Amino acid sequence: MANAVTILYQKHGVNFKSTVFNIALSGNYAAPEVVTLTSAASNPTAQTVTGPSGAASIPPRITSSNVSGYVPNLVATATAGQYNLTLAYGATAFNGAYAAGANITVEVDHNMAGM
Repeated sequence: MANAVTILYQKHGVNFKSTVFNIALSGNYAAPEVVTLTSAASNPTAQTVTGPSGAASIPPRITSSNVSGYVPNLVATATAGQYNLTLAYGATAFNGAYAAGANITVEVDHNMAGM
C-alpha cells in the first residue's frame, strides 16, 4: 500500500457535518490502492472528530486531486469504511510511480437526516 490517509479537518453546521481526508500517494501505483476513510483509522494526531468510525451512509466525494490529469475513483469494498482507489485517464489506467507530493482530498458527508 503506497498511501497514507489522514484527517485534515471536520466541517459542521446546523444541518451538515463532514470529515475531510487527505490521501498522500507515494511510491508506485498499486491497482487498486486500498484506502480506509474512518476517523478511527486515520487520525494519528488525535484531532477532535465526531464523525462515525465505520462507513458513512453517503458515499465519499473526491474534492481535489493533483495526479497529472488522471481521474480518481472510489469504490466501496466489503469492509466498512474501506475503498478501492483507482486512477484513469479515459480508458487508460495510471501506471508507474507517483510524482512527489501527489495527493487526493476526499470529503465524507455524515448523514444528518432525522437529527
